[in-house]
Amino acid sequence: MLKRFGSVGIGTVLENIIVPLSVGCILYVVTRPDSYISRIASEILNIRIGNGLLAPTNVPIWTKVIRNHAADFLWAYAFAFAIMLVGRKTGINEPKLIILCCIVSVLIEISQVFSPFFTFDFVDILVEVIGIIVGWFVYRWHNHIKEKREISS
Repeated sequence: MLKRFGSVGIGTVLENIIVPLSVGCILYVVTRPDSYISRIASEILNIRIGNGLLAPTNVPIWTKVIRNHAADFLWAYAFAFAIMLVGRKTGINEPKLIILCCIVSVLIEISQVFSPFFTFDFVDILVEVIGIIVGWFVYRWHNHIKEKREISS
């Protein structure tokens, strides 16, 4: 039987925070062998990671979207879901938390302008805001299901 993480089942935490973060990292490393994180992972493991999957320019647009934005979406989704869980404990209302998530996401993306290791992209901001909103809706859906179970029992 799965343990509980506060008032939330560990399965909910795994599927909405741990798995999206992990899949985002794997996607990023595998599809971007020239990225900073891929180089660090390669040095730590002493192997070449990734071969630039989905990197050629003559591939369908959906592969470029996955390569360039899927990891950002997954990370933003997990971030929003985690912040919603923390917010429930602190009593901060959800719209304020969503605004906070968006501000943090935008600031992180803008900070990439000043780093030689990262790349700023306006589309990343849009993708991250969408990921945050989806994370919020999934969080609300989980709460709705939880409330229905409590009412019926």
